[in-house]
Amino acid sequence: MGIIELKDVSLSFGEHRILQNLTIDFWEGHIHAVVGPNGAGKSTLAHTIMGLPEYRRHTGNILFNGSPINKLSINQRARLGITLAWQEPARFHGISVREFIQHSGGKNGKELEAGQALELVGLDPDRYLIRDVDSTLSGGERKRIELASIVVMQPKVVLMD
Repeated sequence: MGIIELKDVSLSFGEHRILQNLTIDFWEGHIHAVVGPNGAGKSTLAHTIMGLPEYRRHTGNILFNGSPINKLSINQRARLGITLAWQEPARFHGISVREFIQHSGGKNGKELEAGQALELVGLDPDRYLIRDVDSTLSGGERKRIELASIVVMQPKVVLMD
């Protein structure tokens, strides 16, 4: 049994079937890669597992630790420990990198501080903690900051689009 299991999952947008009868298990403690050309459905798969509203009308079942999550919202899935790193990281004008990472840890206490998380993703805390998460950061810097925020969250599953 995998931490995430898809059983006969299909999803169409209009006449276009994107996912068709997909059955797959993702095992806890393993890194899995879904590869394919543009338009193959990789992002659709991640968004369907995460439960984004427009992707929740799939058929089949999605299980998390053996329990169905089909009817759970994106927020409920996040509370279970599932998170999604977007293909294009967001920009948050008016919030510092420190605040962005600290808020990602939630109320459960932060075993990792923002600076430690930045070090884990290869960014110098002295240079980045005071900066804003805005257009002055490159795409690569924003992606590393997003990854640092995920490290602080300590999710059970990270879907990376």
